[in-house]
Amino acid sequence: MKSLVSNPQKEDSKSLNDLTICLIAVAGAFLILVIPFAVVSIILYSKPKSCSFFKAQYIIGPLTLTNSSLNFFLYYWKLAPFRRAVKKLFGKHQISDASSVEATNTRTLQ
Repeated sequence: MKSLVSNPQKEDSKSLNDLTICLIAVAGAFLILVIPFAVVSIILYSKPKSCSFFKAQYIIGPLTLTNSSLNFFLYYWKLAPFRRAVKKLFGKHQISDASSVEATNTRTLQ
């Protein structure tokens, strides 16, 4: 039987675990997606005439941008407060607020 009273310590512990997992995932994605580009860039600048490293940098370069865009999805997946904020930002709240501002502006102009 479920208790009607929530346990704040248990909720805090789950939030902390989710945050820890999210940060580990963000750090892991950074290491996997950005470090290869950094290594290839260092090698390329130490041997500037190496054509194969130019090709590698061209292939690995987009991974750096992928890391930046992946962070949003990792935060959304693991952090409930982030999910709520995004839903509030793009949800019905935003549309109704915009229409009320528009109605206020119309009344002000009349």
